[in-house]
Amino acid sequence: MFLRKISNEKYHEYNNITDALFLGHLPKKSPYLVAIIGAGGKTTTLLNLSKELSVAGKKVLATTTTHMQAPKEWNIILSNDEKEIIKRAKETHLVIAGTPGDRRGMKLMSENVFKNVLPNFDFCIYEADGSRRHPIKTPAAYEPVILPNTDLLIVCTGVSAIGDTIENACHRYELSSYQRDEIITPQIAADIIKKGYGNYSIPTVFLFNQADSKADTKNAMLAAESFESVIISSYELRSGA
Repeated sequence: MFLRKISNEKYHEYNNITDALFLGHLPKKSPYLVAIIGAGGKTTTLLNLSKELSVAGKKVLATTTTHMQAPKEWNIILSNDEKEIIKRAKETHLVIAGTPGDRRGMKLMSENVFKNVLPNFDFCIYEADGSRRHPIKTPAAYEPVILPNTDLLIVCTGVSAIGDTIENACHRYELSSYQRDEIITPQIAADIIKKGYGNYSIPTVFLFNQADSKADTKNAMLAAESFESVIISSYELRSGA
């Protein structure tokens, strides 16, 4: 289930993340760069969006500018082998590539390799932030790591943060303006997100993940009230449920 609203419009329901982001048609600019930042649900969003676009016939490069856990079931290129990445792009629609990172993860390939392989793809979907599995985050001054010419930002937040304490739920909570034992309300969640990620000139969609119940969806809608472009998602609830 994906609910999307723009400005003061009503929410509209979509069956997948691609349609909710209005990316079903190939953008005029190719390759089109999408950075996934924030906290809860980044990797899930990256993998689902990348898979949907590739199934629709688009050539997709999925990677990261920070550190991302590499899904075991995907055939990932973990090297700076430019020829192998280009070869794979010709053979299939989805290529997940990077270089080996810590704890069986991956990080970005070299700048030159990335520059040379990028023209072989319609989309580059990349994870550009870290949150150590927390559902919400206050970014440091050097975060997120956004590539030049990025076309769209997706700011992820896990709705599970609402009702938890700042210390438990918020990555880098000490950088926020809240006490460690304060309970995160929808309004506090919105404030943390807006202060951390609300001032980019790049088009931005705020994605509230894990809205897996009516109560979660209500909290997400309350937190989303002050944002211009919002998606509320659940991979547990089917559309129409």
